[in-house]
Amino acid sequence: MGLGKTVQAIATIAHIEGTAVVVCPAYLRKNWLNEIDKFLPEHKPPIYVMSYEKFQKLSPPHCKILVFDEAHYLKNMQSKRTKYTHEYVKRVKPDHLILLTGTPIKNRVSEFYSLMKLCSYNPRKTSGLPLTKGFYVFANALCKYRDISTPYGTTRKFFGLKNKPLLIKYLEGKYFSAKNDNPLPKLQRQNILVDSIKNKELIEQLEEDFASNHISSAKKNIAVEKARFTAAYVTDCMLNDEKPLLVFSDHIESCERIKWVLDSKGITNNQVITGSTPAEMRHNFVAKFQQRCIDVLICTIGSMSTGFTLTATNRVIFNDLSWCPADNEQAEKRIHRIGQTKDCYVVHILSEGIDKKIMEVLEEKQRTLSRVFKE
Repeated sequence: MGLGKTVQAIATIAHIEGTAVVVCPAYLRKNWLNEIDKFLPEHKPPIYVMSYEKFQKLSPPHCKILVFDEAHYLKNMQSKRTKYTHEYVKRVKPDHLILLTGTPIKNRVSEFYSLMKLCSYNPRKTSGLPLTKGFYVFANALCKYRDISTPYGTTRKFFGLKNKPLLIKYLEGKYFSAKNDNPLPKLQRQNILVDSIKNKELIEQLEEDFASNHISSAKKNIAVEKARFTAAYVTDCMLNDEKPLLVFSDHIESCERIKWVLDSKGITNNQVITGSTPAEMRHNFVAKFQQRCIDVLICTIGSMSTGFTLTATNRVIFNDLSWCPADNEQAEKRIHRIGQTKDCYVVHILSEGIDKKIMEVLEEKQRTLSRVFKE
């Protein structure tokens, strides 16, 4: 993440020459167009940049190079988008297929299947060991699992990694990791514990919800409850002339609460970005933030954890975290990337109890991911 995948893809397109189709999330389309104009100001080959939705509607004819940005959007074999993409690649057979992602797996090893299967359609058979079996054969061979009883029957949940040598064989010829010869500045993480939430009845209710599997509701409610502490931390940073600042939350409600508290404290030069923020507006906010014309940018993790550079600040504050450790890491990478010249600081606002349990789950997932990508 943050090591220039977009530029590498543009250079590859220019080197190969021929018609290229780039498919990306809608909010990143302008980013791609800007980067293409920047690095290929003249004599560019035909390059068509479209959203995943437009790609499904247009079904472009044969192209020499097909690029999918944020390719982890294609990890779910059951989604219509992923099914269509697999059918398209099998049918059209582009000369070159490039899948770009900083997080090829976000939660579990079995998420590799869809991306590696897409590489296996290569008619020249130059993408390493092909996947000839289905998803469950792949997942059973590589992952641990447990069978869970539900009201609708038994479902199998995959986790961990049990056969790394086989995974390496599948990855050979398909997976290439970007390396940075110039080390990035240091990144330090700090946990700040919130121990003064006064409403004990609320805490007890949240603990009960968490224990009774109403986990998502409890997680959101504690995020909203912590918002005033996050706003207080931001205020202290501003008083120390540390700005601009980047704040993340996994929930819209807590983002809005943080903004409301900051506004009430007179810190009004702030903006909120969520999944419903139009793409053009996101780009405008990012540009103003990079120009230091916005003091605080408050974002949901899902809306801004990929594709944007926010190196005007070297401090990111998490009011709360996503269940997906890769999404949290992607969010950190908005500031810790090429172009950053200062040491970076990641601050987690944590409550006692529920946040500790959430961190335990995330740490277990992260240990599995670390095993996969460890040299």
